[in-house]
Amino acid sequence: MTHMLAFFEELFTHLPTLVFDFRQNSRPKVVIYTDVSFSESRNGMGFLLFDEETQQRFVCDAPCPSWLMTVWDDLSCNPWLLSGWANPWTRKKRKTHINALELLAIVTAVWTVGKQFLQGRQVAFSCDNTSAMSAALH
Repeated sequence: MTHMLAFFEELFTHLPTLVFDFRQNSRPKVVIYTDVSFSESRNGMGFLLFDEETQQRFVCDAPCPSWLMTVWDDLSCNPWLLSGWANPWTRKKRKTHINALELLAIVTAVWTVGKQFLQGRQVAFSCDNTSAMSAALH
């Protein structure tokens, strides 16, 4: 848990301040669904955005950058997560990066669509990873 906390603290220092506006919003909401594929054959992420105001749907899908996957699996680049696993074989076989990748998908969706869709709007996120959703909320 300490290693994941260090990851999220580093990630969140680069995000803009989160602001909540509890006033009634007259504009319909934006719904964003995110998902990640993490396997031997494919590491990717994507999102589906539905704008209730315009009834438009947008889909974005991309592979996770190979350099990121390499860094996540390199003990010299990622010691705070991997140092607890002394056996390199075990370290390579673990699929522990799914939580961080799911959170990255949420952040990527926000960065991709930006202010034009989200500013001044109520946004509902859906993610199938409770760790990533909890990190995004907190």
